[in-house]
Amino acid sequence: MCAVGLTIVSYNDIDQIKIIYANFQDVTLSYEQYLDIEAAYEVMDDNGLIQKIDPLFQGGLSGMTKYFVETCEAKNLPLDLALAITLHESAYGRSNLAVYSYNFGGLRSGDGWASFDSPEAGIDFYLSLLDESYFQNGLTTPELIQPVYCPGSTSWVGQIYDYMAQINQLINS
Repeated sequence: MCAVGLTIVSYNDIDQIKIIYANFQDVTLSYEQYLDIEAAYEVMDDNGLIQKIDPLFQGGLSGMTKYFVETCEAKNLPLDLALAITLHESAYGRSNLAVYSYNFGGLRSGDGWASFDSPEAGIDFYLSLLDESYFQNGLTTPELIQPVYCPGSTSWVGQIYDYMAQINQLINS
């Protein structure tokens, strides 16, 4: 396992429990804070995933990789599908809607486009919408999501699968 951004400070057996004291790229642990080895591997895996997909987060999505991943995990949403729709609808976070309105899902509001006060608010709304309006109603694949999310499109499903393939290639590299 390769853990970029991990510095082992010390490693001890305490009461027959393997404990490491470590510094991670985004998590710094003091002497009093410690992780067992399984939890350490989980943090290392999350940091590795975030580093792999971070280049996809551009424009208004810049700096939001960890937040997006954690929010997907909290909502039990598949990262590849949620991110694929985001990248497609926001042009990798570079669309005007994404940069100026933090609208990462191409979402409408009334007669116009939805606008959010922060990237976190835009991500929260989009992922909650995906969870509550789609996944909780059994719409869990691009084919099932498309008629509601992007009605009338003949290319959306294929484009989402292309993004998913790109994401999964990065994750598995």
